[in-house]
Amino acid sequence: MNFAEKYPQLQRALDLLDPSNYTKEELEAYDKQIESNRLHKLKMESIVEEAREIGRQEGIKMMDSMVYAMLDGKTDSEIAAEFKLDILEVENLLSEIRYLRNS
Repeated sequence: MNFAEKYPQLQRALDLLDPSNYTKEELEAYDKQIESNRLHKLKMESIVEEAREIGRQEGIKMMDSMVYAMLDGKTDSEIAAEFKLDILEVENLLSEIRYLRNS
């Protein structure tokens, strides 16, 4: 019993990998699809990185606003309500800022 008879699924997979089983047009279409997929992946990575940067910038603006609110004498609970954040998150963030200010 030869390999193809013993392992017909593996032989079929090997046949599908052999470029000589495809026309020039099929191979060109495959290459175009691979390139399209690569470009799509690069574009998605770029969009994700841009979104991260926007998120960082918005986070910095929010933190600045929270610091100013703290310096204006607002309580942690007032700041949490203003920014629609959990009070524990605000307390943790502002306690870090207070610690840094006093160091």
